[in-house]
Formats: sequence, C-alpha cells, structure tokens
Amino acid sequence: MVHLYWHKKRLVALGPKIGGLPDTHPAKPQCLFRLSWLFNSVGNYAGGKQLLIHTLKLRRERGDDSQVARILVSLSNTNRLLGLRSEGIPQAKEALGICELLNDMPGQAHCLTYLARLLCSDKQLNAVQEAAARATELFPEKEGH
Repeated sequence: MVHLYWHKKRLVALGPKIGGLPDTHPAKPQCLFRLSWLFNSVGNYAGGKQLLIHTLKLRRERGDDSQVARILVSLSNTNRLLGLRSEGIPQAKEALGICELLNDMPGQAHCLTYLARLLCSDKQLNAVQEAAARATELFPEKEGH
C-alpha cells in the first residue's frame, strides 16, 4: 500500500478487493486506512472519507482507542479539505479527548494541531490561539536548549 501511495497515485482495483474482505479480517482496518491515503492523494476526498468512516467503525468495534483517535484526526482533516468544518471540529475534539484519557501527549499535540487548522479555516481565531498554546504547553522547551 505504501508503494502504491508513493508511486502510483491513481485509483486501482484494490478498493473492491479490500472492501470484499470480511470486517473481521485482522488487516482490513489498516488496508482501508492506507487506501484512503490513495484516494486523498488524487483528490478524491469524498471517497477517502467513506473509507475512513468504515475504518473508524471497525476500530471502534475492536476497542482500539489509540487507533480510533488516529482515524478521527484523519477524518477531521478530510472534512476540512471537503469544507465540512462543522463535522471536522467535533471529530478533532473527540480524538483529543481520547488522547487525554490515554495520557498520550504526542497524540494530544497532533490533535491540537489539526484542531487549530480546522478552527483557523472556520475563522475562530481565539480558539486557534488556545489550541496552539495547549499544544505548546505539552512540550515545553528544556532548560539550556
């Protein structure tokens, strides 16, 4: 999948093959996620969104919270690219909440970065500053650096 993403940025016949895998197949969520990269790389954000929605459902069913947060951030960014900020902002906030529960500081910073992008595109500048400040607080500079 990574090879296709980097070298063959076009839609391929993988969609039906991956979609045809049973939802219980251990590799299906990862394959759907990577296929969404391909869709997004050629500008098919709506197709990528549908793949991410299916991936999110599978990750939720499997109880993999860290992957749920990862998918939510990707989905929020796809919604930003589609101009659907009202969908993307709650998804980024949900991902942030999951990362906070998991005490995943790098994940929190990642979520805050994408949340700030959404808020900026929605012209919520005070909220952008707050998100950026929170992300900065997660990784304060070490003394002497």
